[in-house]
Amino acid sequence: MSTATLNTVPREIKPASTVLEKEVLAYLSEIFDFSIDNLLDNFLELGGGSLKAAQLINHLQQNGYRANMEDVFTSKTIAAFIATVEPKEVSA
Repeated sequence: MSTATLNTVPREIKPASTVLEKEVLAYLSEIFDFSIDNLLDNFLELGGGSLKAAQLINHLQQNGYRANMEDVFTSKTIAAFIATVEPKEVSA
């Protein structure tokens, strides 16, 4: 009987460090129903689709941010998506 070895490449991990990064990862963990703790993960590869993207955008907008649904799909990583998110301007 031979022993097979897995040929895996170590996965780079980038944990959240800012308030926004922590908020996004926590909310993604909630809507995906499993822990997401790596900013280098890809939304689509995690199983994301239009419903989850809409939930994320809605959540960000309700919490004072501007975010574009297209950016969720075109960003290679969660970190790249977060870089597109901006705080809403406060009206005087």
